[in-house]
Amino acid sequence: MREVFSRPRLAKTLSTIAGALVCVGMVVGALWGPLREWHRLGGHDWDQMEAHRYLLTKSVRRFGQFPFWNPYGCGGHPSWAGVESGTTIVSPFLPLYLLLPLAAALRIELVGTALLSAAGTWLFVRRLTGSVAVRVFVCAVYVINSRWAFQASVGHTWHLYYAWVPWALWAFDAACEQGSPLSSRWKMVVALAASFAMMVYTGAIYALPQTALLLGGIALFRSVRERNVEPLLLLGIAGPLGGALAAPKLLPALDMMRRYPRTVDSPEFLDLGPFVRILTEGTSALSQYPVHFSHWGLHEYAIYIGPAAATILVAAIYWAPATPRVRSLAWFGVLAMLLGLGSFHEKAPWPLLHNLPIFRSQHVPSRWMYPGLLLLGGVAAAAWERVRLRSRYPRLMEALAWGVALHTTVSIVSESESILHDTFSKAPPPVAERSDGFEQHAKVPPTLQYAVADWAPAALPAHIANTGVIECITFPGLNGFAPRDANGRILYLGARGSEEADYHGEAFLPAGVGSASITRWTPNAVTVEVKGARAGDVLVLNQNWDESWRANGAPTIEHAWTNGYRLVSADESVEFRYRPRTLTLGCCLAAAAIVLIAWVAWRERRRSRPKGAEATSG
Repeated sequence: MREVFSRPRLAKTLSTIAGALVCVGMVVGALWGPLREWHRLGGHDWDQMEAHRYLLTKSVRRFGQFPFWNPYGCGGHPSWAGVESGTTIVSPFLPLYLLLPLAAALRIELVGTALLSAAGTWLFVRRLTGSVAVRVFVCAVYVINSRWAFQASVGHTWHLYYAWVPWALWAFDAACEQGSPLSSRWKMVVALAASFAMMVYTGAIYALPQTALLLGGIALFRSVRERNVEPLLLLGIAGPLGGALAAPKLLPALDMMRRYPRTVDSPEFLDLGPFVRILTEGTSALSQYPVHFSHWGLHEYAIYIGPAAATILVAAIYWAPATPRVRSLAWFGVLAMLLGLGSFHEKAPWPLLHNLPIFRSQHVPSRWMYPGLLLLGGVAAAAWERVRLRSRYPRLMEALAWGVALHTTVSIVSESESILHDTFSKAPPPVAERSDGFEQHAKVPPTLQYAVADWAPAALPAHIANTGVIECITFPGLNGFAPRDANGRILYLGARGSEEADYHGEAFLPAGVGSASITRWTPNAVTVEVKGARAGDVLVLNQNWDESWRANGAPTIEHAWTNGYRLVSADESVEFRYRPRTLTLGCCLAAAAIVLIAWVAWRERRRSRPKGAEATSG
């Protein structure tokens, strides 16, 4: 009992509790503005992200369907297969969206992702230092810096899921620990695979490839320097395993990307002076003395952590232990920051990397700075641990660390809170929810507009009113920035709005013989009754064609990029149904991965039993 309640143990426990409370407090403090009012919605990109989340609840509640297809935007497009949509389904926040009002669920997701990020950062940094204060410091620098605040304020919800990056780093570092039991290392490999899988499911479209590249470099560096192939081997197991776990969404997403490839130019660059300023100066200073950016606005560059924190991160590179483990974090943390400077030279890291697959579809290289800060935060933790262990006054050193951590936390919270204060200022659209009477429109009808227009066509009101809108922003393959044909029409956009001259209804017979009427309409399935037509004629559903659409069990015919079906008889009932064609294979791969994980866990548990235990229990 004395040992359990010894003063050192009690002091350590209280310090850990205090650190955890500070981390929770910093998240709540940064988000205090949105948390004060729970009814309004967000502007800028929040509208389309709210529409994606609303589609989930409407598909499940109103139609009893999985949200495979979104009929409301761009003439109809994949939802589950979209990289930015369907991201709250395999998610810890799914119950929130099914049970709570949309505005409340959004705020809890914001808080939850920040706390998730803080928990992962805490675990990662704990492997590098015993100092609770340093863990708090790195959490403040990574989790709630102004980069996170700006991205959250404009509705870049995919940025919230950089929260999985520290979990991946923690799992990889623990898996590489020499001397730990094989069962423990296998658990960490599974945790790393699960982190990769959750990045896929939650739409971490930038975090996933960045993390894979950085971890690949770290694993290679450690394998070479340690003369041990294990880091590469462990990552080589976790990557495919994570891909298998994510296959139900990953395979449909890859199938969709094959048809709608995205290749973007990325000439953005950042000079050294502005780079220093965005790290050390807050929004007010940057507004008073503006910084010139080659592209985009301040929300895509600002990453305020304060002068003290920036100085510590730079100094830590020199003071950190010269072990392969820490040096790998330093080298690739610096590389990430260099990538974040963008195309400052034709031979700079980013222009070279941008030529490779996957990275061709990405731009705004300043996003690399976010994981770069986390890696350098790990280096700072290792450097502090080295200094603390050499110090004759460890308690004084910890007190000093607490002072720096609290100063940094208060400074960053103040900056981020001011950015996030008015994130949700848009009144909910005064639209009644409907689940019948679906019709496509070329543009958003006046009755479905917000009181104050934003940069993109409104999305959420149309989803609520059960109305399709051709001009939309919810799908990158068919939105206003997508490629166009010689006539100026977006490629693969077949559906027509009721205001267009060639609109013939939501289901029609191009031959003009007979009638077609919709008798049942849901997002994923539409039943059409045909009367008096001619066998062999084509029936058309006014939704964009996709290879996964089927009609009466057979793949639909592509008819001017809409879904067609060749009639068998003059009078026929035709059911059009959408389900991603690679979903079954993806589910089988995920099931196989789960079985493999369970089998290895069972085998290791059986192997670790003391000899004779089975006989004794029998």
